[in-house]
Amino acid sequence: MHASRLLLLMLAVLFLPFSMLGCRSQSGSADTAQLRELINLHNRGIGHLENKEWKEAEAALGKLAELLPQNTTVARNLAVSRVLAMVDRFSPYSESADAAAFAEGLRLAGEAVSRYRDVADTDDERAVAELLAGKLAAFADAPNRPRMADALKNFQDAIRLSGDRPTMWYAYAKALEENREYADSPQLLDALEKALELAPDNLAVITKLLEKQALALSAANPETK
Repeated sequence: MHASRLLLLMLAVLFLPFSMLGCRSQSGSADTAQLRELINLHNRGIGHLENKEWKEAEAALGKLAELLPQNTTVARNLAVSRVLAMVDRFSPYSESADAAAFAEGLRLAGEAVSRYRDVADTDDERAVAELLAGKLAAFADAPNRPRMADALKNFQDAIRLSGDRPTMWYAYAKALEENREYADSPQLLDALEKALELAPDNLAVITKLLEKQALALSAANPETK
């Protein structure tokens, strides 16, 4: 499984706590029919997301977000779904094939991330929101649409808010690696070394760092050698 997809799927909560649903009748008892509908929408949405059924995931998770606009978990899952639908290698969006649909996909993903930011109520949630914003900005970066500076700030904020979580450092490193201007930069090596310091037994980080250290010996950037 692609590393970016695995990371984003890990962020999608696989259950929706009953205490967070907010669907109660005036008498204070749970509205069973509505509760069933919310759980059904959530389960369908996550299932479609895991199967890369983007349209179906959007329908279920988008509807759930309309019903529970203040729910952090719901906002997160919709943001994950929309960002993943853009950045996944099997994304239905292609700027060269349909520029208008691509632009609309970016807009909707950005809107979902902004909404998630608005309702995030802990530093952990805010860190995930910044991670998603960074992934989307790095993906959208282009000569006619420079976004990499924004992306790097998003990743740095995610690292700070998460308390130096190694997965955030690795996500930052992957974004640097996938950008031509930073692919052989000392920032990439620094990020991988920090990720390894925080997670010394992570084989993916070890392998990536060894690969980049070997490539650095012949890098065009003299600061990397």
